Amino acid sequence: MAELSLPVEIWLKVFSFLQNVDLKSIGLVSRHFRGLAAPLFFTSVSIRLGRFPTSYDEIGINPQTFDEEKEEEAALGSLIQSFRVVLANAQHMMVFERKHVRLALRNMTKLRHFAWHGDRLPLDVAQEIAASRPTIESLHVHGLEYDCATALENLANLQDLQLIDANSSSAIEAGFSDGQPYSAFNNILISNQHSLKRLSLGGSTAWGNSASLLRVADSLTHLAISDAQDCPGLDLFLRRANSLESLTLLDVCSLACFANTPADKDILPYLRDLKLSIDHLPHEDELGIGTISPDMAALSESLRAFVGRHTGLRRFDFSLWPTQECSDVHPNGWFRVVVEAVHLLEGVSALGLSFPALEEAEQIELLEELCRGTPSLETCTALRLDGISDTSMEKVLERAQPAFLSLSNMRHKEYCEPTHGLPSLGELFSLSSMCDLEQVCLGGRLFDTELPNAAIWSEERVCFRTLEDFCCEDAYWLMSYRTIEKDYDPDYNELIPIAIM
Repeated sequence: MAELSLPVEIWLKVFSFLQNVDLKSIGLVSRHFRGLAAPLFFTSVSIRLGRFPTSYDEIGINPQTFDEEKEEEAALGSLIQSFRVVLANAQHMMVFERKHVRLALRNMTKLRHFAWHGDRLPLDVAQEIAASRPTIESLHVHGLEYDCATALENLANLQDLQLIDANSSSAIEAGFSDGQPYSAFNNILISNQHSLKRLSLGGSTAWGNSASLLRVADSLTHLAISDAQDCPGLDLFLRRANSLESLTLLDVCSLACFANTPADKDILPYLRDLKLSIDHLPHEDELGIGTISPDMAALSESLRAFVGRHTGLRRFDFSLWPTQECSDVHPNGWFRVVVEAVHLLEGVSALGLSFPALEEAEQIELLEELCRGTPSLETCTALRLDGISDTSMEKVLERAQPAFLSLSNMRHKEYCEPTHGLPSLGELFSLSSMCDLEQVCLGGRLFDTELPNAAIWSEERVCFRTLEDFCCEDAYWLMSYRTIEKDYDPDYNELIPIAIM
């Protein structure tokens, strides 16, 4: 047969690049191909739990009635290398569902990637991972309780540790209560200081373990910190992070860490991705809890100087939270500096900008300046613009031809009535330059734009989106660590959730 003319190893290498839907078709070609494709088909498994109320847990299903020793289950488990558990509703997760997750883990002798999305990792599942999964290289858990961190101390082969949700703009914190030491998380970092490449964590965990964070500075290639605030000690980390390729700082109120790095030293020589979300620093005054507005002039100057030393960035994302506390600072001046920073970039494949509250004439002027001074805009495959109007938006779309486009007339975390309208989906397609558009996020709704129909994403798909949901990796990066905005209904004067269609 023709399929036997090539060595099995070559066929396996070819099949390893295929998605499951293609592997299924390959398996129908012949018995030989089915035998080669079947193990690859089950290397990655994703399940969703918590779909039904917990009262269903009382219907008499006994987990012990299931045969835990079936040979076929053990054989199937030995094929799985990636296991992802998604909780559609954490309150509805049933006892036997969690038990079967533990039983399944026992058979996954070659498991390398484990993810638990939707709630904190249960202690019994963490113990099961630690007891029998020394091969784990990637662990994604949104929030890590102290007991769970203690159970996972012995994992010593981690390359990817994600403690915050990449589909949200804020983290579930590490869960350490007052008085509890950070020793457990310290031990995880110490055990993996030579292997760890990717790390995301909350600000209090990062700064509470700043000494341990320095231990992994030489090995990390990707770092994301939520609730970063004024980034205490980050400048020391940046001086040592010679391998860092991607940096994400969420809820930042100061970029002094950029300004404090020495100008005569080549800091972060391999940095390619930079994502910043500007926030306000809470403080306690005579009237109670208030906020300190960041010094946007100093922040924008620090950003421009930093970008000037890293003009080779391939992805750049700048998000802003404008509130009433910023009303005394006119944004036209400092935001123009941010636009000038974008001009310095030699070529970007993903670009995100949140415009501050501007008059429409000022907004159009800055967008025109952005178009004139950013030649790489034409090469962007993913573009996000927040806080813009439907008229000024056309200035950008005359030049940009992205595969993914996100437009919003609200800014990051700005829950108030928008002052400008947005174009409809049909108006976007009426522009001749948008012929290659594959996906759109329009005012908080995500669409697959395959004509003649544009399918809207379900709320569940938005909440648990992965790289495979997007048309390109740049689009996924641009929408990562973001809570997809919700529509504002002026009739009810409140936010309403995205409709499920």
